[in-house]
Amino acid sequence: GGAQAHASVMMGEAASGALAPIESGMNLQTGDGHMVTSTMHDMKVMKTYNVPQKSGALMVELSNNAVFTFSYGGITEDDGMALAEKFDWKAIQAAAQMK
Repeated sequence: GGAQAHASVMMGEAASGALAPIESGMNLQTGDGHMVTSTMHDMKVMKTYNVPQKSGALMVELSNNAVFTFSYGGITEDDGMALAEKFDWKAIQAAAQMK
């Protein structure tokens, strides 16, 4: 399989549930990968990466009931993050707040 990436915005109850690990400040690191919360562009995020599968995801908290999710596979975490940052998170956040 080649490289792939998927971007989506979740809103409502599903987003609220997905945000729980970000809100709790979850940080888990093993030899096979990690799940870490931090801040990027003044927004709370959670980054996950599975080393053997070369797959990962980035969740960005847009509001208390909206989240931008970017998942990828077949590429390094650095490449995945670079792709995720090509999206205008602030514009997505503004659009989500208009719904």
